[in-house]
Amino acid sequence: MNFDIAATFVELGDATSRNLAFSQGKGVGVSFGEETITETNLLEIRRRHPKLVHLHAFSKHAEAQNGADWEWHIVGHRRTLKMRVQAKRVQRNKVLKIAHKVKSSGKQQRDLLMAGAAATRMKPVYCIYCTERQREFWTQFKALPGFGAFETGCLLAGAENVPQDTKRLVEIEKKCWPWHYLFVPGVVMPAEAGHVEADAEDPAEFAGPRQMRSYGLVTEGMEEPAGGSGWIAPTVDDLNEDTDREFDRVGVAETTEEDRARLERDTQAGREMARWDEERLRELRLSRMLVVDVRGDPESDERD
Repeated sequence: MNFDIAATFVELGDATSRNLAFSQGKGVGVSFGEETITETNLLEIRRRHPKLVHLHAFSKHAEAQNGADWEWHIVGHRRTLKMRVQAKRVQRNKVLKIAHKVKSSGKQQRDLLMAGAAATRMKPVYCIYCTERQREFWTQFKALPGFGAFETGCLLAGAENVPQDTKRLVEIEKKCWPWHYLFVPGVVMPAEAGHVEADAEDPAEFAGPRQMRSYGLVTEGMEEPAGGSGWIAPTVDDLNEDTDREFDRVGVAETTEEDRARLERDTQAGREMARWDEERLRELRLSRMLVVDVRGDPESDERD
């Protein structure tokens, strides 16, 4: 498991929650919309992990015809998870609006998302941006001694678990997971300044990207919410090896030479793959594609 990337997703989820809450506060008057949040987060993921993350981004001239905001590939040694992701922000009045008609086609965005993902054997996913007061299930865990709590402002849900008539996050929250669970499925807490030894029963210590901040992956000693009947996404371990764990196979396939080429932008195969992806995404009117390498090559560690 790549703890550096997990820490990045924990931090960005926390920042999304807090910044969105601030933007919705009285007297602030600053819009913090889905486009801004998505671009800020994807850019920061790329900035922190230049050796492990590749980001295609270009001008968006029209609304995507497949109901998605970005395409996301997580490449492991054994398998690759491919997703079409639509971002949704919970509004100030706690409304979560899933129903949205795409003007160019007259079709519902959710229908386009699911049909487009199915046609390319990808997983249709919603990434929901929300504040602490808008959540009832994935609220802050009580921090253990020596650690600080964090807010889970980016929640992932399989589109099949998000009905079109959804109006509130609470209706689907138990079918969501914090997005860092794709990398480390568990409760992660940032250590307080100067703290080295975790006081949990069995935590794993790891450092955050670049900041070298210490974190604890808490595996015992506290109660964690059950994930309900939502998307059982593959973890990094599932993508890298044959595990005994049951997980959703939609969007998961054997890692191909094309998948590996996406991680090798300086090679001829990588450049050809990048050109092909750009043409494909432009045709779909998708302006972003995130590719994350989770194969665990030590040479890819930013801290070396």
